[in-house]
Amino acid sequence: MMRLSLSLGVTLEALARTMSASELALWISYYELEPFGPVRDDLRAGVVASIAAASNGMRVRPEEIFPSLRDDRPRERLKRVPLAPPRSMCVWLGVETN
Repeated sequence: MMRLSLSLGVTLEALARTMSASELALWISYYELEPFGPVRDDLRAGVVASIAAASNGMRVRPEEIFPSLRDDRPRERLKRVPLAPPRSMCVWLGVETN
């Protein structure tokens, strides 16, 4: 809530008083899709610095320039699930579906 409060320019108290739980859930979902705030700013600056370093023959990743970008959490392997094409597409192609 602190980052959202900063980004919206309101106090935590005002945010808690005026924002419903459902709106907060929407903001959390939005942040997962489109992060905002200082971490995103660091990423942008890190990419620019990385490109500048590459133009001088150095290979540097943004995470090496900004340690705040490092994500040391263990990654969960995602299973690929084959998706069936939408029924409307099957009808259009003349493909039988069950």
